[in-house]
Amino acid sequence: MVLHHKYEQVFVFDDDTIPHLNFSTLFNKLSDRCRQADALLLGAAINHKSREQWPSGSCFDADSRTYGSFALLVKKSAFVPILDWLRTGEEAPFDTVYGHLRKRGINVRVAYPPFLVIPDVSHPSLVNKY
Repeated sequence: MVLHHKYEQVFVFDDDTIPHLNFSTLFNKLSDRCRQADALLLGAAINHKSREQWPSGSCFDADSRTYGSFALLVKKSAFVPILDWLRTGEEAPFDTVYGHLRKRGINVRVAYPPFLVIPDVSHPSLVNKY
C-alpha cells in the first residue's frame, strides 16, 4: 500500500501503544537528527543491564540491543528494505529488522529523551512472557 500510494513516510502504531500525553508537541520539537532518520523508533526497549550502557545523546542510533516495534515513523527510503526483509520468510520478531536496515546503510534511530510512546505492558506479551 505504501508503495502503491507513493507515500513519503508513514506512522506505524501497534494496537497497544500508549502515546506520551504531549506527543504532538514533543514530535514537533524533534531534532534534525531525529527527522533525518529513515526509521525512527518513537519508543524502545533497550536491552542493557543498566541505563549507563545505553547509547548516548538525543535521538541515538539503534544498536543490536534496541527493540520496540510498537511505534515507528518510517520513511520511503526504508519501505523496500523492510519489504525485502519480510519476503525472506525468516521467522523472527519484527524488531530484528533494524539490524538488516543498518547493514543496508539505513539510519535507524530512537527518539529520546523522552520516549514519545510506551507499550502497554498490562497484559502478557505474545513474544516474551517475562
